[in-house]
Amino acid sequence: MATRKKTTEATDSEEKKPTTRRRRKTTAATSETSTAAKPRRTRRKKPVEKVKRDLTLKESLEILEKYTKEKNYLLQFKNHRKFNRLKNTFRFTVSIISLDFLLSIMEDPAVANVHFNPSIPPPGTGMDGVSLRYKIYVEYHQIEE
Repeated sequence: MATRKKTTEATDSEEKKPTTRRRRKTTAATSETSTAAKPRRTRRKKPVEKVKRDLTLKESLEILEKYTKEKNYLLQFKNHRKFNRLKNTFRFTVSIISLDFLLSIMEDPAVANVHFNPSIPPPGTGMDGVSLRYKIYVEYHQIEE
């Protein structure tokens, strides 16, 4: 009986051996195919931000001339300059404004917003309803370089 126990103990110990994974032998041919099948992981590239800039005085004048050229005798377009208190904004002075004129400027794709206010004429002229002028402020979208 003693011999029987030893044989059963031997079989039990053989069965209880932990199974280990065997590494597969790789050859040059199998390693090439395995790398081709599995693409390498790469980091995602950050999207490149497009550089935007403000319009120049000349570019602003070209846009505004489309709307003031025909009626310049009536509008008396003057004093076109950069307005530094708002970003990418230019201002000019006209003697008469209409909603059609303001809306046509606002519909331009380069224009973000249009503001206006009445201004007092310079000293030495009369202060009445006829001598009023209007300052118009045109804010533009930034353009890509």
